[in-house]
Amino acid sequence: MINAMDIVTIISTCAGIRCVYIQNFIKEYENNKVLIIDDYVASGNFLYAFTERLTKKLEFKDYNIRTICIAASTKNKTLPNYYFTEVVAGDCYFPWGEAK
Repeated sequence: MINAMDIVTIISTCAGIRCVYIQNFIKEYENNKVLIIDDYVASGNFLYAFTERLTKKLEFKDYNIRTICIAASTKNKTLPNYYFTEVVAGDCYFPWGEAK
């Protein structure tokens, strides 16, 4: 079993810019199905950038990639494939804190 944090490391900066570092061995899984999970999607920019990185740089097939989250903002540019609820931006709270 592969630990998810061994595959992808996400670093958030105070400016809201996210950098994605994908470990080299993930290339071995390019023909597998991928589910990208997030708790909250505000703009959809990160999910879009991440899936683009997988398809363009690592040659994953876009039809094998799906995204899912608990809550998606109504002002979202790119909605995930699946989400539990749609919320007004800035009005989403989880037990672990406010969604940002």
